[in-house]
Amino acid sequence: MPNASPTSVSEDLSPAPLSMKGMIYDPNSGESYKDFVQRKRKRNNDYLSSLGFGENNLSSMQADLNRTKAARRSSSKPRVKPAKGVREPSRRSGRVRGEVVDDGFFVKSDSGRKIEINGVLNDDGTAGIAPTKVMFYDDRINDGEDVEAWGAYEEEDQEGVKKSFLEIFSSCGISSPEPAAKKKKKAKAKAKTTLKFSADNPASISDYLSNLTSSPVVLERNIKVTPDKIYSVCCAPTTQKLVCFVGDTWGHIGVYDSSAPEHEQLYSKPHSRVVTHLDYSPTSDKLLSVSYDCTVRLMDAETGVHTQLLATYGTNEAADKFKGEPGYGVDEGEGYFTQYGCWDKENGVANGKGIWLTSSTGNLVFYDTRSGKVEINGNVSQKKVNTMSQHPFSPHVVAVGGLDREVKLFDIRKFGTWNQKELSKTGNWKTSKTPKPFATHAFAGSINSSFFSPSGSYLLTTSTADVLTLTKDAHLQKGDMNDGSQVIKHDNRTGRYLATFMARWHGRHDIFTVGSMKKPRQLEVFSLDGKGFKCTGKIKGDAVSAVCSRNCFHDTMPVLVGGSSSGRIVVAGMD
Repeated sequence: MPNASPTSVSEDLSPAPLSMKGMIYDPNSGESYKDFVQRKRKRNNDYLSSLGFGENNLSSMQADLNRTKAARRSSSKPRVKPAKGVREPSRRSGRVRGEVVDDGFFVKSDSGRKIEINGVLNDDGTAGIAPTKVMFYDDRINDGEDVEAWGAYEEEDQEGVKKSFLEIFSSCGISSPEPAAKKKKKAKAKAKTTLKFSADNPASISDYLSNLTSSPVVLERNIKVTPDKIYSVCCAPTTQKLVCFVGDTWGHIGVYDSSAPEHEQLYSKPHSRVVTHLDYSPTSDKLLSVSYDCTVRLMDAETGVHTQLLATYGTNEAADKFKGEPGYGVDEGEGYFTQYGCWDKENGVANGKGIWLTSSTGNLVFYDTRSGKVEINGNVSQKKVNTMSQHPFSPHVVAVGGLDREVKLFDIRKFGTWNQKELSKTGNWKTSKTPKPFATHAFAGSINSSFFSPSGSYLLTTSTADVLTLTKDAHLQKGDMNDGSQVIKHDNRTGRYLATFMARWHGRHDIFTVGSMKKPRQLEVFSLDGKGFKCTGKIKGDAVSAVCSRNCFHDTMPVLVGGSSSGRIVVAGMD
């Protein structure tokens, strides 16, 4: 018989499992339910004590935990509170600061178990020199030089693309080889005849909506225009065809021409970050583009060149070479960016006198194009201001709204003038004197947008509180505007992957459009119906396959363009 291999016998020290005997209440046992609960609790406590989790042990463990926390607090450094009213300089990458890395291979980062190696390898297997990429202030496209619309393409393709761009731009508005004086006169005449608000009547609006919604949205009108998510849409004031400009996440401005062969789409890249707003001026034939990279550019329809109109800078060492620029000192440091911008307008038409901007720090900025100076830089909110709007016939009244959940109306004549010279002397940020708002409207959610209608009769607000609010004659009100406003329930919860909804007015009529989360996907059009606004038109079809967050009417044709987060547009109203 083979010898049995020796085995080690270990004693099982685990406690016996709890017995459920007698742990089910029996009303006929004569024991009260209260006594039963106390007996069961005592049984549980005795069992926990046998495992080392009794009341005495738990008190000891809690005392040890408290001593550990106290030791951590005593060894931690006290948190230094930032000085009130002082902003830290914006963080800049090493490349922007001018730091140079070693040639060949080098360790980019070494954290924990992960080591990241950077560098290039020559054909013979030796370490090479990485090509240096020229970096500009705040990772912008450049330091203010002009950008040609076709410059985003490969060099061998630029000549052909340039020709296509200029052919499209020549039909955008009033561009022609006429003398400047004659052209200016023609522009003013055109503004008076085509852009002036036209009084609405039910018959004309009904016909307009009928023409807009009767044409089916065919698949050929669902077009990829930009590489990334669309944040802004703008139509040129054409009369025979549609020319549409679209801004996306990474600074691209796509161009769609409905008459181009095979619906050819072109794009330029004048910015490095989100193009938050596009505004075409029919009186000057120039496209205004505003970006999160804190630059404002004008694209001339004659030349196809994006010229920098304004850029903001901080007061840190990296911005020293821009001290002579009008935007020096407007940037308030880390987290600052321009959120929205538009032309200064009179009677709803760009007057060429300046531009308005809002910022992530709650500032309202006015840049005077005539003097070349920032005249107003006032703080109107403690949080980001998403939009601003000027009353078309009382241009001294502006409405702002953003993350502070309140629409505010200001009289811009009461703002103080911003003093850039004082900033240069002291190095401290100081905004313009800001008056108190003369009217406010509080919401339960943040404000995506707030715009005056072409007639000036209504103020349309889109809020994350899932409402669209219309305030009658807001510019004439004082104090709280909540009473008397029409509230339309509307699902505005677009989530993190879609651009937020911004209900937008038509350029000449008191009708507006907004995206929709409903299925099947659709664009909604609202107009006056009786005493209030109602959804009187819905754009549906196989081509409307995604949520269109940013939409725009054409001023003179019954056309509506919707932009989605996939970089595609949907064109409704065209055969």
